[in-house]
Amino acid sequence: MDGDLASQLSELARSLQDEEDFEATLATMVAAALDLIPGAAEASISVVEARRTISSHAPSSALPAAVDRMQQKAGQGPCMDAAWEKKVERVPDFSVEDRWPSPTPSRSAA
Repeated sequence: MDGDLASQLSELARSLQDEEDFEATLATMVAAALDLIPGAAEASISVVEARRTISSHAPSSALPAAVDRMQQKAGQGPCMDAAWEKKVERVPDFSVEDRWPSPTPSRSAA
Protein backbone atom coordinates (compact mmCIF):
# COMPACT_ATOMS: atom_id res chain seq x y z
CA MET A 1 0.00 0.00 0.00
CA ASP A 2 1.34 3.38 -0.98
CA GLY A 3 0.51 6.87 0.29
CA ASP A 4 -0.20 8.38 3.68
CA LEU A 5 -1.83 6.39 6.46
CA ALA A 6 -5.31 7.79 5.81
CA SER A 7 -5.10 6.78 2.15
CA GLN A 8 -3.79 3.35 3.09
CA LEU A 9 -6.62 2.78 5.56
CA SER A 10 -9.17 3.93 2.98
CA GLU A 11 -7.71 1.47 0.48
CA LEU A 12 -7.87 -1.28 3.10
CA ALA A 13 -11.51 -0.49 3.92
CA ARG A 14 -12.45 -0.69 0.24
CA SER A 15 -10.64 -4.01 -0.20
CA LEU A 16 -12.36 -5.46 2.88
CA GLN A 17 -15.78 -4.52 1.49
CA ASP A 18 -15.06 -6.75 -1.51
CA GLU A 19 -14.26 -9.82 0.62
CA GLU A 20 -17.10 -12.29 0.96
CA ASP A 21 -15.28 -14.87 3.07
CA PHE A 22 -14.56 -14.39 6.80
CA GLU A 23 -11.12 -16.03 6.68
CA ALA A 24 -10.15 -14.08 3.54
CA THR A 25 -11.16 -10.85 5.28
CA LEU A 26 -8.97 -11.70 8.26
CA ALA A 27 -6.05 -12.65 6.00
CA THR A 28 -6.35 -9.28 4.24
CA MET A 29 -6.32 -7.53 7.63
CA VAL A 30 -3.19 -9.43 8.72
CA ALA A 31 -1.39 -8.56 5.47
CA ALA A 32 -2.36 -4.90 5.91
CA ALA A 33 -1.16 -4.87 9.51
CA LEU A 34 2.23 -6.21 8.44
CA ASP A 35 2.42 -3.49 5.76
CA LEU A 36 1.21 -0.62 7.95
CA ILE A 37 2.70 -1.28 11.40
CA PRO A 38 6.38 -0.39 11.55
CA GLY A 39 8.48 -3.28 12.82
CA ALA A 40 5.69 -5.87 12.60
CA ALA A 41 7.20 -9.11 11.34
CA GLU A 42 4.47 -11.67 12.12
CA ALA A 43 0.77 -11.47 12.90
CA SER A 44 -2.49 -13.30 13.45
CA ILE A 45 -5.95 -12.30 14.61
CA SER A 46 -7.49 -13.43 17.89
CA VAL A 47 -11.26 -13.81 17.83
CA VAL A 48 -13.27 -14.03 21.06
CA GLU A 49 -16.06 -16.57 20.67
CA ALA A 50 -19.13 -16.65 22.91
CA ARG A 51 -17.27 -14.51 25.47
CA ARG A 52 -15.46 -17.66 26.67
CA THR A 53 -12.81 -18.76 24.22
CA ILE A 54 -10.28 -17.17 21.93
CA SER A 55 -9.42 -18.66 18.58
CA SER A 56 -6.54 -17.74 16.31
CA HIS A 57 -7.11 -16.93 12.63
CA ALA A 58 -5.10 -15.95 9.55
CA PRO A 59 -1.56 -16.41 10.90
CA SER A 60 1.10 -14.89 8.65
CA SER A 61 3.27 -18.00 9.16
CA ALA A 62 3.67 -21.02 11.44
CA LEU A 63 5.26 -18.84 14.17
CA PRO A 64 2.19 -16.81 15.23
CA ALA A 65 0.07 -19.97 15.01
CA ALA A 66 2.47 -21.73 17.41
CA VAL A 67 2.59 -18.72 19.75
CA ASP A 68 -1.22 -18.57 19.79
CA ARG A 69 -1.44 -22.30 20.64
CA MET A 70 1.06 -21.84 23.50
CA GLN A 71 -0.94 -18.93 24.91
CA GLN A 72 -4.23 -20.79 24.65
CA LYS A 73 -2.73 -23.81 26.42
CA ALA A 74 -1.21 -21.63 29.17
CA GLY A 75 -4.28 -19.39 29.43
CA GLN A 76 -2.08 -16.30 29.36
CA GLY A 77 0.03 -14.15 27.09
CA PRO A 78 -0.08 -10.90 25.15
CA CYS A 79 -2.85 -11.96 22.76
CA MET A 80 -4.98 -13.29 25.61
CA ASP A 81 -4.52 -10.04 27.56
CA ALA A 82 -5.28 -7.92 24.49
CA ALA A 83 -8.51 -9.82 23.86
CA TRP A 84 -9.81 -10.09 27.43
CA GLU A 85 -8.63 -6.71 28.70
CA LYS A 86 -9.32 -4.85 25.43
CA LYS A 87 -5.92 -3.20 25.29
CA VAL A 88 -2.92 -3.16 22.99
CA GLU A 89 0.00 -5.33 24.07
CA ARG A 90 3.41 -4.72 22.54
CA VAL A 91 6.15 -7.34 22.79
CA PRO A 92 9.30 -6.08 21.10
CA ASP A 93 11.38 -9.10 22.17
CA PHE A 94 9.99 -12.32 23.65
CA SER A 95 13.49 -13.33 24.80
CA VAL A 96 13.43 -10.67 27.53
CA GLU A 97 9.68 -10.61 28.20
CA ASP A 98 8.68 -11.29 31.81
CA ARG A 99 5.02 -10.20 32.05
CA TRP A 100 3.77 -13.74 31.41
CA PRO A 101 5.49 -16.49 33.44
CA SER A 102 4.54 -19.41 31.20
CA PRO A 103 6.95 -20.30 28.41
CA THR A 104 7.18 -17.97 25.45
CA PRO A 105 8.52 -19.18 22.10
CA SER A 106 12.07 -18.03 22.86
CA ARG A 107 12.05 -19.64 26.32
CA SER A 108 10.66 -22.89 24.91
CA ALA A 109 13.51 -23.12 22.41
CA ALA A 110 16.13 -22.74 25.13
